[in-house]
Amino acid sequence: MKMFKRAVATTAALLIGGTMFAGLPANAAGTNCDGSQVRTCINVRISGDTATPAARITDVSDGVDFQVNATHVVLQKYHNGAWVNAADKVKDFDGWHDRQDLAVGDSKACEAGQVIKVRAKARFDWKRAGTDHEWAYSKPVNLVCAH
Repeated sequence: MKMFKRAVATTAALLIGGTMFAGLPANAAGTNCDGSQVRTCINVRISGDTATPAARITDVSDGVDFQVNATHVVLQKYHNGAWVNAADKVKDFDGWHDRQDLAVGDSKACEAGQVIKVRAKARFDWKRAGTDHEWAYSKPVNLVCAH
């Protein structure tokens, strides 16, 4: 009976744990999530030799309603000891959302033989009575270009 209970508990833990990341694409790297009433996640999506910054902010269903907004999504690269924007534009200025906002910035491809360190940067805003915001960064990711 103990083995059966342990097997059921292990299976349940795996199923619950697996659903926690169901909203992230399989190619998401450097994911950084934070927050309890307002949940923010930022990552770099890797597809071949191309990196794309992505950010998501969600009002958690706990009875307190916030409007949310993700903006200024940009890919950065580590160059000469500092983080600099790797793409020309920051994106996603589509306004406030009642539940969730997903924002994606411009993609950047690297050249053959390069290994570059990149991260995503975004601004997250939320409001209920007044507004608040924070800047967030993904964890750095090495983009290896093979071409």
